[in-house]
Amino acid sequence: MATDLWTSAIERMLGRMKDTAGRVGDRFPHWASTDTGEWVTTPDGDWTGGYWIGMHWLAQRATGDARYRAWAETWLERLRPRLAAETIFKGFPYYYGGTLGAVLAGSQKAKGEALECARSLVKLYDPALRLIPLGRQAEEGSHIGTTETSIDSLQAAPFLFWAARESGDGAMRDAAWNHADRAIALHLRADDSFIQSTSLDPRSGAVVRHYTHKGYSETSTWGRAQAWGILFSTLSYLHGGREERWLAAAVRGADWWMAHVPADKVAHWDFDDPAIPNAERDTAATA
Repeated sequence: MATDLWTSAIERMLGRMKDTAGRVGDRFPHWASTDTGEWVTTPDGDWTGGYWIGMHWLAQRATGDARYRAWAETWLERLRPRLAAETIFKGFPYYYGGTLGAVLAGSQKAKGEALECARSLVKLYDPALRLIPLGRQAEEGSHIGTTETSIDSLQAAPFLFWAARESGDGAMRDAAWNHADRAIALHLRADDSFIQSTSLDPRSGAVVRHYTHKGYSETSTWGRAQAWGILFSTLSYLHGGREERWLAAAVRGADWWMAHVPADKVAHWDFDDPAIPNAERDTAATA
């Protein structure tokens, strides 16, 4: 029964991929209207394009169909303009679009481009802040720049740990470790929820303020911030030398999540929205 469930789910996802590919052409799917199903697309993948490539790597692994590998490598080439972007968030597309291809399919092309991204990413590391800031071209509206950071950006740490291991780059590993340690410490609150963002002093690295900029309010707990805190603290622990306080942060965040989600376990978009239980749900954060 369990095998049938997974097989059915995989077949449904493959069908969705085929349908999406027919709709977007040679542009990356970014997000779709829940009312019409019409896709908003990007030419270079923005911060979401790597997920589309990653789905092809997973499909190739699940089915053995070499066409998915060819499609993934074609899409990866279209992602190249992102390499020059001055933002930590280029780590998202290259981790899922590049690293995944190297790990699951042994693609040398994917490995090479992922390492190229990692090398460009670590150049953005700021020793005074002890992390990689969001950067001037981050996809964050007005909340960007060289002194802003967020729990979302913790994703760069496991990516850089992988790249440092593959390349033997000790300085890259140090940057990854410092980034993970600082980002987790900055954003895990005393009550075990994760605040999304932090402004830092450019000279001392001291905290100017904590805030949530995509949630209900500046002090609320945005669902995706909590999810990213749990996920990337775990991945940082697994890839970065088994630092126990990172695992403890993930467990604390997960316990908080389970204590605050509705009975059906599908989170609301923000845990502090006063419209709950009638507030919108967030299946992405839940996944």
